[in-house]
Amino acid sequence: MTRITGKNEIVRAALDCIAYQITDVVRMMERSVPFPIRELRVDGGPTGNRYLMQFQSDLLNIPVRIPEAEELSAAGAAYAAGLAAKLYNGDIFDRLRYDCFIPSMDESTRKARFAGWQSAVSTACRG
Repeated sequence: MTRITGKNEIVRAALDCIAYQITDVVRMMERSVPFPIRELRVDGGPTGNRYLMQFQSDLLNIPVRIPEAEELSAAGAAYAAGLAAKLYNGDIFDRLRYDCFIPSMDESTRKARFAGWQSAVSTACRG
């Protein structure tokens, strides 16, 4: 930050931070399963920010899909219970309509940005 850092830069930094943290979590998840994560399906308030959703897709280099229904957390729990009870099969999620963000960032930019994030986190942790 500098003396000319304004509200827009602070908001963008906060949004970027969300995407970087989610990318960290997804990368950790990928290390613990024998297959790549091919897409991210998200819901909730932050999904209304198109910049954030595109940046998340770019960082992960996978599509980010947002259902038309804004809040699906409770419905997701109900769907999971229904799946466990064999009331329906997994295709229920395919019936939802999604807005999809496709990665558009080039690989060198992606790597440089994520390396910058990792360096910043490392510096902050050394404090």
